[in-house]
Amino acid sequence: MSHPTTQIQELWVGYTSISPDNLRVGQFRIGGLFYSIILNNAEQNWLFANLPSPNIGEGWRIKSLKLRIRTEGSPFGGIDKVGIRDGEGVVHEFNPLAITSFNRWQTIPLEVPFGPRTFRFSLGISIHVNNRVDTKEDPPPPLPSVKVCLAGFGVEFIRPGVTGPVLNDSVLNNP
Repeated sequence: MSHPTTQIQELWVGYTSISPDNLRVGQFRIGGLFYSIILNNAEQNWLFANLPSPNIGEGWRIKSLKLRIRTEGSPFGGIDKVGIRDGEGVVHEFNPLAITSFNRWQTIPLEVPFGPRTFRFSLGISIHVNNRVDTKEDPPPPLPSVKVCLAGFGVEFIRPGVTGPVLNDSVLNNP
């Protein structure tokens, strides 16, 4: 006898594949245990990185994205947009966001709305970092510099409908 089960797999990648869109905006630090960018008043930039993925032919779907983040220097700066890319296509864009994690490391989960999504090619992430995200506060300019630190990205994959045997305790406990 068998029944449908769901498999879940979470894959993480470190910060080493991050590349900025504009090398002239922000001060970058790559190394140690995380990647960081310092943005001054009114500065913003895009960061891009590769995401890990299981075999595309095995029916896995993207369930959620996770960011390991810390911000320093200003409670107003952080991440205001995140996109999941499938080759040259877009899986989903999380926008608008106001991700700040002032002076502490935090794992931010972003659940893909309307159920898990399929993918066909290599996966990537686009992250928009901004000196001013919408925190529902209206601080007077100029804003202090913000340091956005990223330690890694995770993707949670799900594969529904896998069938397997149903075992009960009597089967497991009989020699």
